[in-house]
Amino acid sequence: MGTLKGGFVCSLNGELRGLTKEQLEVVAAELGLNKVIDSLIGDDKVRGVSGGERKRANIGVELIKNPSALYLDEPTSGLDSFQAQSVMETLRNLASNGHTVVCSIHQPRSSIYAMVDHLVLLAEGHCVYNGASGAACHSYFAKLGHPVPEDFNPADHLLDIISVDYRTDDQEQSSKARLGTITESWGATGAEAAEASD
Repeated sequence: MGTLKGGFVCSLNGELRGLTKEQLEVVAAELGLNKVIDSLIGDDKVRGVSGGERKRANIGVELIKNPSALYLDEPTSGLDSFQAQSVMETLRNLASNGHTVVCSIHQPRSSIYAMVDHLVLLAEGHCVYNGASGAACHSYFAKLGHPVPEDFNPADHLLDIISVDYRTDDQEQSSKARLGTITESWGATGAEAAEASD
């Protein structure tokens, strides 16, 4: 079991043998890991860094390679709300500093949803929205008869309206009909509507 610094260096497998201490420290600073760079990563038996720090370290392993884009599958899964927020703030900062960040997020809280610039919503294998998040997205769904309720997490609302409810036959039929209308609308005019809202 090693430290975060060791994990960064070992994960490169010789790809960047000329990596300097300064380069490593820049990545650690960008991810908010300077204070724990020499800490043990930890495992089931030995306490190490927090779950959020471990997730950010995994992101750091990729950043050291200086990719043009980061693709992350549910980077907040398994984290408490504070650590999830911390990881997403890190990703938001990376995006603000010129990195392209693409990630899937499972059940984001409203403050995490607010950090998203561009949103792609998929339902039952179909794209039902692909455009700016926030007001543009909310306006699009309001025009379809599904406005975001006041004082409600927009992400929860969007997931509710694009999900099939299998609790009863009636709920399944009505939710499938709603989703069918949303899917058809996006296929017919959604892309143009989203661009007009940008």
